[in-house]
Amino acid sequence: MPIIKFQCNSCGLLQRRRTKEQSIDCSCGKTVFAEGSPSQTSVGFTSEVEGHMKVQTSGVESFDLNFDRVIGEESKQKWDVIYKRQRNKWDLLQNKPSSTGYDIMRLPDGNYDSLPSQAQVFREKRQETMRQIKTQNSNNKE
Repeated sequence: MPIIKFQCNSCGLLQRRRTKEQSIDCSCGKTVFAEGSPSQTSVGFTSEVEGHMKVQTSGVESFDLNFDRVIGEESKQKWDVIYKRQRNKWDLLQNKPSSTGYDIMRLPDGNYDSLPSQAQVFREKRQETMRQIKTQNSNNKE
């Protein structure tokens, strides 16, 4: 008897069973069709999650699902920070029409402000440091 792979589109549970049947009942109560059967036309896993997904209690699939959730949550948090910073810069430019993007500097408290003179000094120091690094790299190659 073959071992057939079943993945529930409702809860995400992946099961392998030794059976000749092309469908089984999942523990969530939905009917699950064998992957690659005529009744399942999609390739791979597509989910129509109702409520929250249930993580499988053992096996590699549950580890993968937890790992993906952690990566997804971390990415969401980082993008939220990026969007907040972009919004703060945009608001600053809207409220101070005379300032440019070159004048914006990040303050120690995490906010931004338009500081033209300090930004000019910072840019000049950065350019001088970059020139020194290029000179050192070219000297080291010789």
